[in-house]
Amino acid sequence: MKHAWKRTHWVYYSPLLILLAFLPGNEYFYNLIGMCVIYAIAVTALNITVGYAGQTSLGHGALVGIGAYASALLTANGIPFLLALVCSGLIAGLFGLIIGFPSLKLKGPYLALSTIAFGVVVETFFNQSTDLTQGAMGMTVSSAEIFGFSLDNSQQFLYFLLPFAAFVLITTHHLLDSPVGRTWKAVRGDTTAAGILGIHTAHAKLIAFVYSAMLAGFAGSLWAHKTAFISPESFSFHLSVELLVMVVLGGRGFLIGGIVGAVLLHLSMDQFQKFAFMQENQMVLYGFLIVVLAMFMPKGIIGGLIALRQRIKNREGASHHVSA
Repeated sequence: MKHAWKRTHWVYYSPLLILLAFLPGNEYFYNLIGMCVIYAIAVTALNITVGYAGQTSLGHGALVGIGAYASALLTANGIPFLLALVCSGLIAGLFGLIIGFPSLKLKGPYLALSTIAFGVVVETFFNQSTDLTQGAMGMTVSSAEIFGFSLDNSQQFLYFLLPFAAFVLITTHHLLDSPVGRTWKAVRGDTTAAGILGIHTAHAKLIAFVYSAMLAGFAGSLWAHKTAFISPESFSFHLSVELLVMVVLGGRGFLIGGIVGAVLLHLSMDQFQKFAFMQENQMVLYGFLIVVLAMFMPKGIIGGLIALRQRIKNREGASHHVSA
């Protein structure tokens, strides 16, 4: 019964997302929703690696950038947007396979350092390949067009973005409930024990990195065509840290947690951008948030709420037992 409820929940989540595109609002409002959704896809990608497979990654900002530049370059050369979107996910997935190999031998801080190095290499490539990416000056990106219908403003872009995001979330939800997802959770819990149980831990880690990277590539493609401009600065180490904070804030290992963290942090930072001090010290704020969450809410908002609900149930059960 519980499993059936989960499926129903996600089926009805899709039309609720789509309805956001029809809410009354201005360009700023629709743009804010669009970026929250794109961040939610990118954070879902990182949550697969960090929250479910238990693998440290601080290079997902680079994977988002790979998807963005791949899609921008493909559409600039006449490839339709939908095909470019798919290709950007596949290309990012290939790079996910490459950075996934160190996870077979490295763990903890050493794996984190390898993903940071990957991000630095990718950002350097974006900056120095001026003939291809136009370097630090950035490049303009054409608006998305689907079957002759141009998505050239924020509200129109939501007509495609929201159903696509719902599809990604539903697919990921069912994947996590599948044997693949259960394998990831086993690897996260104890790699040695998972191996003893006959789980091929190397395959599990690689599949997690590839699927995670593919989702990050999709997010990058959507980012590029949503903002109509990309530059290496947008996909630096700063973005990787921002995505990690979103995962930790919402709750690692909870699909809805990553979404909650993405929406809350992006909305908060959008307001904080009005203050010069906050603009100049975002990384300090992110570091402070990670330390505070690790100390007082290690399971994030969703994990904290679940724990609180369990405590309330335990107290109610204890009180009923005493009264009986």
